[in-house]
Amino acid sequence: MGERPTYSAILGAWHLGYYKEAYTPTERGFESFYGYYNFGEDYYNHTLDLPLFLYLSHLAVHAGTQYGPIQAPEENVQKFDYIGVKNRSLYAGAVDALDQSVGIVFQALEKKDMLQNTVLVFLSDNGAIPWGEWSNAGSNWPLRGAKFTLWEGGVRVPAFVWSPLLRKPQRVSNQLMHVSDWVPTLYSLAGTGPKT
Repeated sequence: MGERPTYSAILGAWHLGYYKEAYTPTERGFESFYGYYNFGEDYYNHTLDLPLFLYLSHLAVHAGTQYGPIQAPEENVQKFDYIGVKNRSLYAGAVDALDQSVGIVFQALEKKDMLQNTVLVFLSDNGAIPWGEWSNAGSNWPLRGAKFTLWEGGVRVPAFVWSPLLRKPQRVSNQLMHVSDWVPTLYSLAGTGPKT
């Protein structure tokens, strides 16, 4: 790309070697690489005989940037035009797209008959950023504060657990918990523990 003001990215197969870090895409002129190093990847033949731990970390509604608000597919944003505030409609559209994505994962697990032995955990890491340089146009009302604060609006977040394995489903808990509480809980559900 030379001296031209461009951003170069590569998606998919690199297939040009990775014996040394110097041979990888981001060392060969690309600013971004999302893909695999070899000539191919096994997308379809994963065993169902082993337990699966899948961690999916979305950025969908995480934050805007100094260059603009969060982004969402136009068809999702249009569903929320009635809100009347562009950034709030964008936020609602991003939440809608996130919800659809979670639904796609759920349907894939259902199609593979994996739901009967699955625990789904969904949680946020912090409250919304309603103002400032990184605003996502979210709201923490009626809570005070936002991300980057220790008030409830910054640290009190939604979460849910779904599983056919739960003994008492469809309950709401307002108990205080911390993200570190998930580790022993999930270990217990898996019937295992950390190696000491």
